Amino acid sequence: MKSLLVFQSVFYLITGLWPVIHLKSFLKLTGSKTDKWLVVTVGWLITISAIVMLMAAFGSITKEIIALAVLDAFILGIIDVYYVSKKVISKVYLGDAVVEFLLVLAWGFVFIQSPQGLI
Repeated sequence: MKSLLVFQSVFYLITGLWPVIHLKSFLKLTGSKTDKWLVVTVGWLITISAIVMLMAAFGSITKEIIALAVLDAFILGIIDVYYVSKKVISKVYLGDAVVEFLLVLAWGFVFIQSPQGLI
């Protein structure tokens, strides 16, 4: 459980901080955006989730932290797929969706292995 939370935290730190630190390279890969402030804002929110999850991984992993991890991954994956299908964002986001859904599946596997340990 701890290693999964650390992995997700590091993944979110990288993907969250990237547009904050170097928006130009982020936009070069993901495509032009009209609301750059929104890209940076979402980057910060993902970074904040990453920091909280990482703190929990080396402190106390609660059901609330697991809910944050699962729901973040689920909604980010859904958003990726939905907006790619509407041709609002680049298909490159489908790569992120794959990682997000693998995270959800991994958390499901953790739950199946020890449901009493998560609640």
